[in-house]
Amino acid sequence: SLGANQVILDNKDYYNRLRKKFDKQVKFILVNDSKQELYNIAYKKRSDNINIPIIAVTGSSGKTTTKAMLDHILSGSYNILKTPGNNNNLIGVPLALLKLSNDHNFGVFELGTNSLGEIKKLAELVRPKYAVLTNVSFSHLSGFCSIDNIIKEKTELLKCLPSDGIVCVNNDDLYINQIKKYIKSEFVTIGIKNKSDFMAKDISIDINSLRYKLNRHDVVFACSGLHNVYNSLSAIAMASIISGDLDLCINRLANFQGVKSRFEIKNKGGVYYIDDTYNANPNSFFSAIETIKLLRTKFKRIIAFVSDMLELGDNSQDLHQDLGRHLGNLNPDKIFIFGNFAKHVAEGLRQSRLSEEKFSIADMDNFSWRPSEGDLVFVKGSRGTRMERVFYQLGIKN
Repeated sequence: SLGANQVILDNKDYYNRLRKKFDKQVKFILVNDSKQELYNIAYKKRSDNINIPIIAVTGSSGKTTTKAMLDHILSGSYNILKTPGNNNNLIGVPLALLKLSNDHNFGVFELGTNSLGEIKKLAELVRPKYAVLTNVSFSHLSGFCSIDNIIKEKTELLKCLPSDGIVCVNNDDLYINQIKKYIKSEFVTIGIKNKSDFMAKDISIDINSLRYKLNRHDVVFACSGLHNVYNSLSAIAMASIISGDLDLCINRLANFQGVKSRFEIKNKGGVYYIDDTYNANPNSFFSAIETIKLLRTKFKRIIAFVSDMLELGDNSQDLHQDLGRHLGNLNPDKIFIFGNFAKHVAEGLRQSRLSEEKFSIADMDNFSWRPSEGDLVFVKGSRGTRMERVFYQLGIKN
């Protein structure tokens, strides 16, 4: 029904059954490893189009939004191929690469990982000339076991750049000194706190917009979130290196609308919702909390619906307690906690001395709270927790 004329598979039983049923319409090819075969085909495709520069984006958080910003800025001048959505793994990246052709001027590819060796393999496939490393923090710890392994994994991308390549790194990153040891090419830095090549100053965050100064230029666009200052700096830095026109890049970013379910702002009946349900790790949670602190005085009440940060391994309990302490320091009016680590978030809230009346462990199928005009409602959890269900329970179409 999909119109395929060839099917590659590594299951002999399926091969025999499908071949018997569809042999006249479709060519079936049996291989030892279908994922490796996909990789091999994509590798040849990249080799056939090696003259097209690719920008690779990786990091513990901010990858998809930074990639989307880069694509938004550059597509005004160039024909761009990008990885769709967050298809950033050893299936999604090769599939995207198969669409690369001489019609494209650049590729913008997001590279993700949850175990050692994936970034190296993806980088060797994509063979980027440019790279963005958004940040390094606690994510997918169950696959890496330590922050040192995460640094090692993310920086594999930097090792794969050619000698004339350029990488953009976050100078405010806690591990920036370790990251720089792996850089073999030219690099530029972005930041808010530490002196950087592309540095944001006079930052102003509203519920629907961000504004800051960048080298005497005014940057304004229709997103919220302190993390989006970093994402936009990375995108502007790399896009301006490629285009040679900083003003143009800043102007094009002005009408960027954000990415669905990544600190996405919704306004329904005088209630503002922050839909940050796509994913969660400690860094992205803490950044969101810091942004809400800045917005707090603009709303009557702050309500939070939070759930688990997954794939944190042996550190899960401690990191969820730490999340509770950060949430408590926000001093919200009400917190509903969901998930397997809810009791650890609650313990952190108690440690922050937040009143027990202000938080409760909740059941997704059985809560009756409703917002009031002037509320800010924050919803976040890892993808596997499906926190978008909160919006359906509240009668809000997601």
